[in-house]
Amino acid sequence: MTTIKICILDKALPLNEEFYDKLVSNLKAQNITITYCRRPNEDSKNADIIILAAPMSTKIFSFNQIVLGLRWINRKERLLIADKIMSPEFMARWASPESEEELTETLAAWDTDEYIFKYDSSAGRRGVSLINQKTGQIPENYSSEKDIIMEYLNDDPYTYKADMFCGVLLNSWFLRTTDINHEEFNNYTSNPTNFDLPADVKMQLEELSRELMKYGSGYISIDLMKFNGHYKIIEINTNTVGRNISWKHFSDNYLVTYPAGIKELLETYTVAPTFETLWGKFRTKDWIKSI
Repeated sequence: MTTIKICILDKALPLNEEFYDKLVSNLKAQNITITYCRRPNEDSKNADIIILAAPMSTKIFSFNQIVLGLRWINRKERLLIADKIMSPEFMARWASPESEEELTETLAAWDTDEYIFKYDSSAGRRGVSLINQKTGQIPENYSSEKDIIMEYLNDDPYTYKADMFCGVLLNSWFLRTTDINHEEFNNYTSNPTNFDLPADVKMQLEELSRELMKYGSGYISIDLMKFNGHYKIIEINTNTVGRNISWKHFSDNYLVTYPAGIKELLETYTVAPTFETLWGKFRTKDWIKSI
């Protein structure tokens, strides 16, 4: 049997080395060998599969490698993929209107004047704003190819998160975040707490995670909010996930579930295209039509 070589590349390795040591040990006990490094080295050069904790320059990869974690798809494209997989009740309504007229039509269909605006590049709750169409406008540098508007979900301000890896739920937890109108809106790192994700949501998120493998995603973190009795996807993060909050607070969970995800990867890795395939596909301008 051919041994598949896996290497994790993490630029913030000094912060996570203890976690990775335990991860490698847990996998070794299951007869699975992986390596990890901070910078490209012989292990990453010879790996069949590279797992990125954060995007890196594409110049360091070989065309025949599978690389999980490069940011090939933007905010809008990730939600388009989710729309294919998830039941409508598990998706917040969103759009990328191409004109003021289309924006007006969308808000009329939603029966509201208010909407959340999100840049593709927004992170850490920055680049997100609540806009009232009667008094404000979409920012001038808005791009309908990657930025979005979303319905304002104002039932429960908490952010519920589902961390996934290649079709496996790693952990579900929530942050006691505040409403977007609150002065503490950007203070989102305190008091992370585990919760049980409903089985029907979990099953569809697992399918979504497997689908995103086809677009070069491995470790993803899905943000949800509760509204009208349902957990609804508001965001899908596909890079720089896991390390800053969840691993620190729930490391025992991830040291069990992440190995399970890597075992699943070894069973299903052929779903993920090679770097060469993705490089060719995403350099074309009309690839999004295939979603």
